[in-house]
Amino acid sequence: MIVIFHGENISLSKTKLQEVLFNKETVWIEGNNIKVDTVSNLFGEEDLFGRTKTIVISNYFNISASVLSSINKLIINKSRKGDIYIWQNKRLNTNQIKTFPNASIQYFKKTNSIYSCLHSIKTGNANQFVNLYQRVLEDNLFDLFLYLVKKELRKKTENLRYKKTYLNLIELDLLNKSGKLTIKKETALKRTLLPLTK
Repeated sequence: MIVIFHGENISLSKTKLQEVLFNKETVWIEGNNIKVDTVSNLFGEEDLFGRTKTIVISNYFNISASVLSSINKLIINKSRKGDIYIWQNKRLNTNQIKTFPNASIQYFKKTNSIYSCLHSIKTGNANQFVNLYQRVLEDNLFDLFLYLVKKELRKKTENLRYKKTYLNLIELDLLNKSGKLTIKKETALKRTLLPLTK
């Protein structure tokens, strides 16, 4: 069986891949460093109980075309005996997907929740902000959201209210990175931004 995980939502695709691979004996191969003989040898490996190991190849479609054509044949043959998971850090085009016509395709679309949440930070919008912020957390986009919020507030520091929030965000980030934050970083960020939405 061949399963391909791809799309713009990298964090979600990685999380889903890890969930699928939980408790499986796996061999990871980085696509950028892949060689035909290495792949050929790995496809014959079994674990201590005689089970074929699950092969995971990350960024498979970054491989040069000459190497790719040779490895495609190996993968198709191996997939009859065991599981092969391909994870790509971008959306694949139609021709790349057609490389393995019998593969199960898992596409992870980029979510707009992060920008919707960012634009919901305005007076009188607390309920909408809280709901969108929860979606940002569910999409595992906390760090990116924090970066974008700081960037946006930095542009508005002439307003005293925004400047105070911006300085609080810098302090929150520093405490978090130094391990001195006493509450969850997600809760701290929400508490810092909520006054701007009331």
